[in-house]
Amino acid sequence: MSATDKMYVDAMQQIMKNTPRIDAKGAIDAQVQYFYDKLVKPSDQALMTLAWDKDLSQAKLDAFLKNFDIECVGGDKALLLSYVMKAHSDLKFDAYTGPRLAGLLKFHRFANLDLIAHYTKIGKELNKNGIVPLIMKGGAMKFLRPDLPRAMSDIDILVKRGEEFKKALNVAKNMGFDMEIQEHSVDLHEKGSEAGLLDIHQWVDMR
Repeated sequence: MSATDKMYVDAMQQIMKNTPRIDAKGAIDAQVQYFYDKLVKPSDQALMTLAWDKDLSQAKLDAFLKNFDIECVGGDKALLLSYVMKAHSDLKFDAYTGPRLAGLLKFHRFANLDLIAHYTKIGKELNKNGIVPLIMKGGAMKFLRPDLPRAMSDIDILVKRGEEFKKALNVAKNMGFDMEIQEHSVDLHEKGSEAGLLDIHQWVDMR
């Protein structure tokens, strides 16, 4: 049993113990509340509240930044705050946090451009061979919101299972990429690099 599976089992055992006659909707609501209480810290909620505040003011931002340390929250959460800075250019961020958020945006922007360049090159070769992939996950979100840099380790695509998947592997092999082959997908790397570029799926592993 994976750690994720165990977490869901623990959640349901706890819910059924506390509410043995719960119905399906109640069980779902209870799961949401269980994981929210377990995984979302008050500081996380404060960040999300700030990010989705349509009437964000300088006073609200200043109050939030008093308790925010960019060095402690991690890159992904800091990136969400950088979206706030980008969306509210009229508001002022302090001299400690502002430059770091700007640097984070630039870092991910150039990293995204590098990934997209590889994806475009590989995608064109797949198209030449009659393969039209479906772009998924972070790459799809980047397509939907091109103005927001994302933390992406690679771009995931889905092709038809079986012969088309094999054909896609041959295309990647002929392009000179190293491949880490799994049953459901293959990770493409540049020669001599462990950094992932493209993950070609023939199905999505939903555990």
